[in-house]
Amino acid sequence: MTGGFWVFERDDGKTRRGHVVQYAANGRPLVYYYDDIPYDGSFHWLDDWYKEAETYLDDHTFNFAWELQRAGMSEPSTGSATCKINDDRSVIRCDGTGFIEVYVKKQN
Repeated sequence: MTGGFWVFERDDGKTRRGHVVQYAANGRPLVYYYDDIPYDGSFHWLDDWYKEAETYLDDHTFNFAWELQRAGMSEPSTGSATCKINDDRSVIRCDGTGFIEVYVKKQN
């Protein structure tokens, strides 16, 4: 991943609506849609090969677990992270095992 952004349409601590755009090293955008995904700790599909389980901790913190399965993979790839949202809700930093992702709020 070379960059990306997160758009929150709504997040009330119970469900999230929005999307994430990440850019692969070749410049290809990868988009993940959160269509009223609940913070229930259960896995929900965000596209045709990737799913996440979200857990709300507080107004500035959530955990997520992920699983991806692409053609040719013998087993799914999995992981987890804790994400912190800054006070003005303009930056999200997710720290996982072996990775850090930082998303800046998309400006109109």
